[in-house]
Amino acid sequence: MLRIIIAQLRHRTGRSVAVVSAVMLATTGFCVLTGATTASRLQAVGVVQANYRSAYDILVRPAGARGELETRQGLVRPNFLSGQFGGLSVDQWRTIQAVEGVDIAAPVAMVGYVSVDLGLPVDLTDKVDRRLRQQLLRLSPETVADRGLTRVSGTPAFVYVTRNRLIPVRDFVNDRQVHVYADGTELSADYVSQRCPAASQPPLEVLSDGRRELVCDWLRDDSRSPVSHAVRAYQLTDDGTFRDATVLTRGRALPVMQRLVVRQPAHFSLLAAAVDPDQEARLSGLNRAMTSGRYLNADERPQSSGGEHPVPRVPMLATDRLVSDEQIAVAISALPEPGLVRAGTDRQPDLARIVVDAGTALPPEQRPLGTVWTDWLTSTTARGGTIDIHDMVTVASPSYDWDGGALRVRPADPPQRLRTAADTERFSPLAADTALRAIGDDTRAEQEVLVEGTVVGALDPLAVTRGRELTGAPMETFVPPRVSGADQRSSSALGGQDLLPTSSITGYVAAPPQLLTNLASLPELLRGADAGRAESPLSAVRVRVAGIDRFDAVGRERVRVVAEEITARTGLDVDIVLGSSATREMLILPAGKYGRPPLTVHEMWTEKGVAAVLVRAVDRKSSVLLGMVLITCVLFVGNAVSAAVRDRRRELAVLACQGWPAHRLAALILGEAGLLGALAGVAAGLLTVPVATAVGIEVPWSRVAVALGVAIALTLVAAVVPALRAGGAYPAAALQPAVAAVGARAGTQRTILRMAVTGARRVPGRTALAAVSLAIAVAALTFAVAVDFTFQGRIIGTVLGDGVSLTVREIDRVTVVGLVVFSVAAVADVLYLGVRERATEFAVLQATGWSDGALVRMVSLEGLVIGMLGGVAGGGIALGAMSLFAGGITPAMLLVAAGTAGFGVLLAATAGLLPAVLVRHMPARHLAAE
Repeated sequence: MLRIIIAQLRHRTGRSVAVVSAVMLATTGFCVLTGATTASRLQAVGVVQANYRSAYDILVRPAGARGELETRQGLVRPNFLSGQFGGLSVDQWRTIQAVEGVDIAAPVAMVGYVSVDLGLPVDLTDKVDRRLRQQLLRLSPETVADRGLTRVSGTPAFVYVTRNRLIPVRDFVNDRQVHVYADGTELSADYVSQRCPAASQPPLEVLSDGRRELVCDWLRDDSRSPVSHAVRAYQLTDDGTFRDATVLTRGRALPVMQRLVVRQPAHFSLLAAAVDPDQEARLSGLNRAMTSGRYLNADERPQSSGGEHPVPRVPMLATDRLVSDEQIAVAISALPEPGLVRAGTDRQPDLARIVVDAGTALPPEQRPLGTVWTDWLTSTTARGGTIDIHDMVTVASPSYDWDGGALRVRPADPPQRLRTAADTERFSPLAADTALRAIGDDTRAEQEVLVEGTVVGALDPLAVTRGRELTGAPMETFVPPRVSGADQRSSSALGGQDLLPTSSITGYVAAPPQLLTNLASLPELLRGADAGRAESPLSAVRVRVAGIDRFDAVGRERVRVVAEEITARTGLDVDIVLGSSATREMLILPAGKYGRPPLTVHEMWTEKGVAAVLVRAVDRKSSVLLGMVLITCVLFVGNAVSAAVRDRRRELAVLACQGWPAHRLAALILGEAGLLGALAGVAAGLLTVPVATAVGIEVPWSRVAVALGVAIALTLVAAVVPALRAGGAYPAAALQPAVAAVGARAGTQRTILRMAVTGARRVPGRTALAAVSLAIAVAALTFAVAVDFTFQGRIIGTVLGDGVSLTVREIDRVTVVGLVVFSVAAVADVLYLGVRERATEFAVLQATGWSDGALVRMVSLEGLVIGMLGGVAGGGIALGAMSLFAGGITPAMLLVAAGTAGFGVLLAATAGLLPAVLVRHMPARHLAAE
């Protein structure tokens, strides 16, 4: 038998070389691709290793802190701590620290929003008309936010400038309820309040005729009105300087001002939080983010301010910037009747007229809120300034409703605990806008000063988060949320920019804490809060597990064990955030009261556990590619061996007639295939390493043995069916053409298309093999094109996914091209064999008048039929694979699948051109001779 095998290989050199070449190319491609898929997996894990870990691995929060979305989908909204005030005790934190395997346990306690009025300096020197005896300027503030979409008008204030003498209040005598002026004049409180209902310390103006009238320092409609308008009175002296008379002098002389600079109220709110300085420094490197002053000391206790009314002073760090586009604009008008702010013996100021009088517009003043904060902070850190903390509120987390594929932010109840418009404006004029966060139950407003925050240093929050763009759980203590327009309308409304946090306590986009103190200061800051807050002041504990240097099974198991132990000891909500990543969520924000339209935005949320999913996704992608190569190799080699068997059917029939049993005929075919596979395996082994090196893949020389085994296995598997078919047929049947009978009635095959369909059905197994080969090539091509173009070369859906490149590499493209070439060759081979086996039929058609062009069209249409079968099947296979890979099917995927399926059909039709041309050049007598 061996001699017969060798003789067959020698006498059928063309077919043998074709089979060896096909197996060699397929095996080489398989071996190189296995190295490529291994490299792809290592690359993906490497990127995950670099980015899977944020500053902490475990997040511990109060029991019941998880929201509905987090419980159901594993999604955590950004700055979730801005709505979590208290819930964990210091003892629970100490318990977490004591758990074996905990390296860092950094607590954070959200204290509340503090109202601040730093005052916006407005220089009116050049706006004063020195030719006038008296002048009244109206300052109308407006807060502009949300990229200019929101404009909230504030309460106008007034500046009264006179050349007449102003007499300030020296003191107020409580037991007699009288105002005592600098010249000794005494006016009863009743007299003053009757003429100036909201007065505090109104100066007296000495008019040119000697009369004295009060200049009301506060104006309101009546004693019950919640809104008061401030009036500052200045005396313009002959030397051109100004003296502020709206002060309580206590016997001191009025300060001389070279320039008339008034401080317009600039109310906004700052979120305060407490941390453990030592643990925070280890976790986030907060101590390295200092830009001025000093870092916090964990053991530093609040100190008394001293004086007549001592209050505790707590050390605080302040962020050196406010992440906000908020602006404070002040429109300035010169009013025609300045005397309307004065009150005589028989009249009161006419507030209605001076509020609505248009006056003469003067150049306005406008400054970003951030610069006001920066200027104040610069001077504060130099002189140890303080922030009075007497108004403080907490807010709840936003609520959401599902609206199709987006989350609609649910409006909250108006902040009733801030009883008046003045209360709301004290925290920020924007707090009166549509509320998207509810005010908490432990609001403390309109109380005496409880604490003074002493700013001991400033820090740059960006220095804490820099370099963590792809990390999992965000450093929400320092990072503002990322919110951007999700559709054209919203993006245009925002000017193509992000929607930034504002100073509003009820707005959606929450700023991170701008004031940080130590845990030792919490008792003073929470004085007056409910007992539960005082006992459990911490909002969360961020845990970093020791010994984690890789994202592998051992590291994940260590984190799991620590998380379970914390849960068992504390009963708190414990989340493993190792391997988390940011993902975009679509939100719908309702319209505001002050001009902002409804907005559809994207916000970066945290999805827990993304890194592990990505590793599995990369494994699936490698498996899909490897499976395609294996199946295509088997089909191509099987087609080649089947062609060789069909070409030798007469010879096999003669051997069967001479008494060869079926198993021996099958062994003959398998022996020939095995020998060809061995030759191809040796050649593939020699080519594998050089080819892999050329395309940048590391493949060891041990892969030569793998190539030999793969080549022999492929040819033997592919030859099994042809061998069984050769050994299982009767000798006489082996002499018949290997075509199936087509049950068509005479006279029905009159068109070229019907003849082509009939030709494709004659040998259904062979047609199916060509169609399947083409389907796999189309599927591989669809997958490659989708990854390159539809997915933009990356997994879409998470930021960590953006870091794991799924771009089809050069070796993948070479493999796909090889698959396409193999499939085209298979289709061409099937059509060519069909032409040779139907030689008599073609001769009859030519003899009966069929033109060569008709025969060419018929063969090409047979290729088109195979192409339609393979193209549709391949597109479906590709869609299924991409659905597993990407988690769903998008319209873009459907378009790519349709395009590549059409391309496959075109390839199959093109593959029929070569057999068709051969038919055209074969005379009828040669065809008949077949």
